[in-house]
Amino acid sequence: GLGFNDIILARTASLPGRIIEDKVVNYKGTEFHYGGKATYSQADGWPVEFYCDMSCNLRAQLDTISHATWNSNSATGATGIGGGVVILHVLNKQLKPTLSLTLMHAQIRNIGDISYSIADGTGEVVNFQTTFAYSRYIMANINN
Repeated sequence: GLGFNDIILARTASLPGRIIEDKVVNYKGTEFHYGGKATYSQADGWPVEFYCDMSCNLRAQLDTISHATWNSNSATGATGIGGGVVILHVLNKQLKPTLSLTLMHAQIRNIGDISYSIADGTGEVVNFQTTFAYSRYIMANINN
């Protein structure tokens, strides 16, 4: 499986947003606005596009992790909050990390199809999309 020291390069992704719900409290004729619960954009399905090598190793490992969430063959899967931690780094042009994003309680929701263009014979690198669900994230700047 994938471990803490495995490095995987994503082709595209967006950084998910964070929304704090507005709670209005009226007191002595004055309206106060307080922060309520935090929600995270795309928490139910955050897409990431990965490169797929010839061995399809990453795809196979993601498939194994997906079966831990729900296995149709044995009708078993993760119970409770479950999920793992996915740590992402935004890289600068020198491939040094500048920002760290940690997805908490992450689970795979969708592993996209891989479409090969065998007849082209160009040897183009193919990509596939995987969608993750998560409960929250932690973002931190990385000082280089």
